[in-house]
Amino acid sequence: MPVPASVEKLYKEFDSECKKGGPNCDKLCSQLKLEIAKVGNQLLVDSQDTALLQMAREVYEKGAFLAIKKNDIPAFERNVKQLKIYYRDFDKKIGVKSANEYKILGLYLLALLAGDRIGEFHTELELVPQHDSHFIERPVLLERYLMEGNYAKINQSVAQFSSQEYYPIFLEQLLATMRRRIIESLGRSTPAVSLDRVAKMLYMKSVNEVKEFLKKIQDEKMDDEPTTWTVNGNMFQVVTNAGNEKINSLQAIGHAIDYATELERIV
Repeated sequence: MPVPASVEKLYKEFDSECKKGGPNCDKLCSQLKLEIAKVGNQLLVDSQDTALLQMAREVYEKGAFLAIKKNDIPAFERNVKQLKIYYRDFDKKIGVKSANEYKILGLYLLALLAGDRIGEFHTELELVPQHDSHFIERPVLLERYLMEGNYAKINQSVAQFSSQEYYPIFLEQLLATMRRRIIESLGRSTPAVSLDRVAKMLYMKSVNEVKEFLKKIQDEKMDDEPTTWTVNGNMFQVVTNAGNEKINSLQAIGHAIDYATELERIV
Protein backbone atom coordinates (compact mmCIF):
# COMPACT_ATOMS: atom_id res chain seq x y z
CA MET A 1 0.00 0.00 0.00
CA PRO A 2 1.61 3.34 -1.02
CA VAL A 3 1.53 6.40 1.20
CA PRO A 4 -1.90 8.07 0.84
CA ALA A 5 -1.60 11.45 -0.88
CA SER A 6 -3.18 13.29 2.06
CA VAL A 7 -0.70 11.71 4.50
CA GLU A 8 2.27 12.46 2.25
CA LYS A 9 1.19 16.08 1.99
CA LEU A 10 0.83 16.32 5.77
CA TYR A 11 4.26 14.74 6.26
CA LYS A 12 5.95 17.23 3.90
CA GLU A 13 4.36 20.07 5.85
CA PHE A 14 5.52 18.51 9.14
CA ASP A 15 9.06 17.92 7.84
CA SER A 16 9.32 21.51 6.64
CA GLU A 17 8.03 22.82 9.98
CA CYS A 18 10.61 20.73 11.88
CA LYS A 19 13.50 21.95 9.73
CA LYS A 20 12.70 25.57 10.50
CA GLY A 21 11.75 24.89 14.12
CA GLY A 22 8.24 26.23 13.62
CA PRO A 23 5.54 26.40 16.30
CA ASN A 24 3.27 23.81 14.70
CA CYS A 25 5.64 20.82 14.94
CA ASP A 26 3.81 19.15 17.81
CA LYS A 27 0.38 19.69 16.29
CA LEU A 28 1.41 18.27 12.91
CA CYS A 29 3.21 15.36 14.57
CA SER A 30 0.05 14.40 16.48
CA GLN A 31 -2.02 14.61 13.31
CA LEU A 32 0.41 12.37 11.44
CA LYS A 33 0.41 9.78 14.21
CA LEU A 34 -3.38 9.73 14.07
CA GLU A 35 -3.32 9.20 10.30
CA ILE A 36 -0.78 6.37 10.69
CA ALA A 37 -3.01 4.75 13.30
CA LYS A 38 -5.97 4.95 10.93
CA VAL A 39 -4.09 2.93 8.32
CA GLY A 40 -3.85 0.15 10.85
CA ASN A 41 -1.04 -2.20 11.82
CA GLN A 42 -2.26 -4.97 9.53
CA LEU A 43 -2.07 -2.75 6.48
CA LEU A 44 1.45 -1.76 7.47
CA VAL A 45 2.50 -5.39 7.81
CA ASP A 46 0.90 -6.46 4.53
CA SER A 47 2.09 -3.47 2.55
CA GLN A 48 4.33 -4.23 -0.39
CA ASP A 49 5.39 -0.60 -0.54
CA THR A 50 7.80 0.15 2.31
CA ALA A 51 7.50 3.94 1.92
CA LEU A 52 4.69 4.08 4.48
CA LEU A 53 6.71 2.13 7.04
CA GLN A 54 9.73 4.33 6.52
CA MET A 55 7.66 7.50 6.77
CA ALA A 56 6.02 6.28 10.01
CA ARG A 57 9.46 5.53 11.47
CA GLU A 58 10.64 9.05 10.65
CA VAL A 59 7.55 10.58 12.23
CA TYR A 60 8.21 8.84 15.54
CA GLU A 61 11.90 9.72 15.38
CA LYS A 62 11.08 13.40 14.93
CA GLY A 63 8.51 13.03 17.70
CA ALA A 64 11.19 11.67 20.02
CA PHE A 65 13.50 14.61 19.37
CA LEU A 66 10.68 17.10 19.79
CA ALA A 67 9.82 15.56 23.18
CA ILE A 68 13.40 16.01 24.40
CA LYS A 69 13.40 19.66 23.33
CA LYS A 70 10.25 20.14 25.44
CA ASN A 71 11.88 18.32 28.39
CA ASP A 72 9.03 15.79 28.18
CA ILE A 73 10.81 12.52 29.00
CA PRO A 74 7.62 10.39 29.26
CA ALA A 75 6.66 11.50 25.72
CA PHE A 76 10.18 10.69 24.53
CA GLU A 77 9.90 7.18 25.96
CA ARG A 78 6.49 6.65 24.35
CA ASN A 79 7.95 7.53 20.96
CA VAL A 80 10.87 5.16 21.51
CA LYS A 81 8.53 2.29 22.38
CA GLN A 82 6.81 2.80 19.04
CA LEU A 83 10.13 3.09 17.24
CA LYS A 84 11.36 -0.23 18.59
CA ILE A 85 8.65 -1.90 16.49
CA TYR A 86 10.08 -0.34 13.34
CA TYR A 87 13.71 -0.90 14.36
CA ARG A 88 13.20 -4.57 15.26
CA ASP A 89 10.02 -5.99 13.73
CA PHE A 90 10.00 -4.04 10.46
CA ASP A 91 13.76 -3.67 10.09
CA LYS A 92 14.21 -6.22 7.27
CA LYS A 93 11.00 -5.20 5.55
CA ILE A 94 12.00 -1.53 5.37
CA GLY A 95 15.47 -2.56 4.24
CA VAL A 96 17.09 0.83 4.87
CA LYS A 97 18.61 1.50 8.28
CA SER A 98 17.70 4.78 9.92
CA ALA A 99 20.63 7.11 10.51
CA ASN A 100 18.99 8.08 13.81
CA GLU A 101 18.46 4.57 15.20
CA TYR A 102 21.53 4.31 17.42
CA LYS A 103 21.33 7.95 18.39
CA ILE A 104 17.79 7.46 19.71
CA LEU A 105 18.53 4.09 21.34
CA GLY A 106 21.58 5.61 23.01
CA LEU A 107 19.49 8.49 24.33
CA TYR A 108 16.95 5.99 25.61
CA LEU A 109 19.69 4.09 27.46
CA LEU A 110 20.88 7.39 28.91
CA ALA A 111 17.33 8.19 30.04
CA LEU A 112 17.04 4.82 31.82
CA LEU A 113 20.43 5.30 33.47
CA ALA A 114 19.63 8.86 34.53
CA GLY A 115 16.41 7.59 36.10
CA ASP A 116 18.38 4.92 38.02
CA ARG A 117 16.45 2.17 36.18
CA ILE A 118 19.45 -0.11 35.97
CA GLY A 119 17.54 -3.35 35.36
CA GLU A 120 15.71 -1.84 32.37
CA PHE A 121 19.00 -0.39 31.14
CA HIS A 122 20.62 -3.83 30.91
CA THR A 123 17.54 -5.39 29.33
CA GLU A 124 17.48 -2.76 26.59
CA LEU A 125 21.24 -2.94 26.10
CA GLU A 126 20.99 -6.67 25.37
CA LEU A 127 18.52 -5.91 22.56
CA VAL A 128 20.85 -3.44 20.82
CA PRO A 129 22.41 -5.27 17.84
CA GLN A 130 25.76 -3.44 17.90
CA HIS A 131 27.52 -1.80 20.83
CA ASP A 132 30.39 -0.16 18.95
CA SER A 133 28.46 3.03 18.15
CA HIS A 134 29.60 5.95 20.27
CA PHE A 135 25.92 6.68 20.94
CA ILE A 136 25.79 3.33 22.78
CA GLU A 137 29.29 3.42 24.24
CA ARG A 138 28.67 6.66 26.13
CA PRO A 139 25.75 5.48 28.33
CA VAL A 140 27.53 2.13 28.84
CA LEU A 141 30.60 3.97 30.12
CA LEU A 142 28.52 6.18 32.41
CA GLU A 143 26.68 3.12 33.77
CA ARG A 144 29.99 1.49 34.64
CA TYR A 145 31.15 4.59 36.50
CA LEU A 146 27.84 4.75 38.40
CA MET A 147 28.02 1.10 39.43
CA GLU A 148 31.66 1.50 40.51
CA GLY A 149 30.82 4.61 42.51
CA ASN A 150 33.39 6.51 40.44
CA TYR A 151 31.60 9.81 40.83
CA ALA A 152 34.61 11.91 39.82
CA LYS A 153 34.52 10.26 36.40
CA ILE A 154 30.76 10.81 36.08
CA ASN A 155 31.20 14.49 36.87
CA GLN A 156 34.01 14.73 34.34
CA SER A 157 32.01 12.89 31.67
CA VAL A 158 28.95 15.09 32.22
CA ALA A 159 31.11 18.14 31.49
CA GLN A 160 32.55 16.40 28.43
CA PHE A 161 29.21 15.26 26.94
CA SER A 162 27.11 18.30 27.80
CA SER A 163 27.79 19.88 24.39
CA GLN A 164 26.23 16.89 22.60
CA GLU A 165 22.80 17.53 21.12
CA TYR A 166 19.88 16.33 23.29
CA TYR A 167 22.22 15.21 26.13
CA PRO A 168 21.91 18.03 28.74
CA ILE A 169 18.48 17.08 30.13
CA PHE A 170 19.56 13.49 30.75
CA LEU A 171 22.98 14.44 32.11
CA GLU A 172 21.36 16.82 34.60
CA GLN A 173 19.11 14.00 35.78
CA LEU A 174 22.11 11.64 35.98
CA LEU A 175 23.93 14.09 38.23
CA ALA A 176 20.88 14.22 40.48
CA THR A 177 20.79 10.40 40.63
CA MET A 178 24.49 10.30 41.49
CA ARG A 179 24.02 12.88 44.22
CA ARG A 180 21.07 10.99 45.70
CA ARG A 181 23.24 7.89 45.91
CA ILE A 182 25.92 9.85 47.73
CA ILE A 183 23.38 11.26 50.21
CA GLU A 184 21.91 7.78 50.79
CA SER A 185 25.40 6.48 51.49
CA LEU A 186 26.05 9.30 53.95
CA GLY A 187 22.71 8.66 55.63
CA ARG A 188 23.72 5.06 56.27
CA SER A 189 27.27 5.62 57.35
CA THR A 190 28.34 8.84 59.02
CA PRO A 191 26.92 10.58 62.13
CA ALA A 192 27.80 14.10 60.99
CA VAL A 193 29.70 15.95 58.28
CA SER A 194 29.89 19.65 57.40
CA LEU A 195 27.82 20.94 54.50
CA ASP A 196 31.00 22.42 53.03
CA ARG A 197 32.38 18.94 52.71
CA VAL A 198 29.07 17.59 51.41
CA ALA A 199 29.22 20.27 48.69
CA LYS A 200 32.59 18.87 47.57
CA MET A 201 31.24 15.34 47.55
CA LEU A 202 28.22 16.38 45.48
CA TYR A 203 30.32 18.51 43.12
CA MET A 204 28.34 21.59 44.04
CA LYS A 205 29.60 25.15 44.27
CA SER A 206 27.97 26.34 47.50
CA VAL A 207 26.31 25.26 50.73
CA ASN A 208 23.07 26.94 49.63
CA GLU A 209 23.02 24.70 46.56
CA VAL A 210 23.42 21.69 48.85
CA LYS A 211 20.60 22.85 51.11
CA GLU A 212 18.25 23.29 48.14
CA PHE A 213 19.10 19.81 46.87
CA LEU A 214 18.58 18.22 50.30
CA LYS A 215 15.24 20.00 50.68
CA LYS A 216 14.18 18.68 47.27
CA ILE A 217 15.02 15.12 48.34
CA GLN A 218 13.03 15.50 51.56
CA ASP A 219 10.04 16.94 49.67
CA GLU A 220 10.08 13.95 47.31
CA LYS A 221 10.12 11.38 50.10
CA MET A 222 6.99 9.29 50.58
CA ASP A 223 5.18 9.57 53.88
CA ASP A 224 6.17 6.04 54.87
CA GLU A 225 9.86 6.57 54.11
CA PRO A 226 11.86 7.28 57.26
CA THR A 227 14.14 10.33 57.21
CA THR A 228 17.61 9.08 58.08
CA TRP A 229 19.28 12.49 58.13
CA THR A 230 18.69 16.14 58.86
CA VAL A 231 20.44 19.50 58.43
CA ASN A 232 21.44 21.20 61.65
CA GLY A 233 23.06 24.56 61.05
CA ASN A 234 26.04 23.89 58.81
CA MET A 235 26.09 20.16 59.53
CA PHE A 236 24.59 17.14 57.79
CA GLN A 237 23.56 14.78 60.60
CA VAL A 238 22.20 11.26 60.66
CA VAL A 239 18.99 10.71 62.64
CA THR A 240 19.76 7.83 64.98
CA ASN A 241 17.03 5.45 66.08
CA ALA A 242 17.03 3.38 69.24
CA GLY A 243 18.81 0.09 68.72
CA ASN A 244 20.11 1.20 65.32
CA GLU A 245 23.83 1.84 65.46
CA LYS A 246 25.43 3.95 62.78
CA ILE A 247 28.97 3.19 61.67
CA ASN A 248 31.31 6.16 61.98
CA SER A 249 33.01 6.28 58.63
CA LEU A 250 33.85 9.97 58.48
CA GLN A 251 37.53 9.16 58.08
CA ALA A 252 36.80 6.79 55.20
CA ILE A 253 34.64 9.44 53.52
CA GLY A 254 37.49 11.91 53.87
CA HIS A 255 39.81 9.49 52.13
CA ALA A 256 37.24 9.05 49.35
CA ILE A 257 37.05 12.80 48.81
CA ASP A 258 40.84 13.08 48.76
CA TYR A 259 41.04 10.18 46.30
CA ALA A 260 38.43 11.72 43.98
CA THR A 261 40.23 15.09 44.10
CA GLU A 262 43.57 13.45 43.32
CA LEU A 263 42.02 11.43 40.50
CA GLU A 264 40.64 14.58 38.89
CA ARG A 265 44.07 16.22 39.21
CA ILE A 266 45.76 13.29 37.47
CA VAL A 267 43.15 13.17 34.67
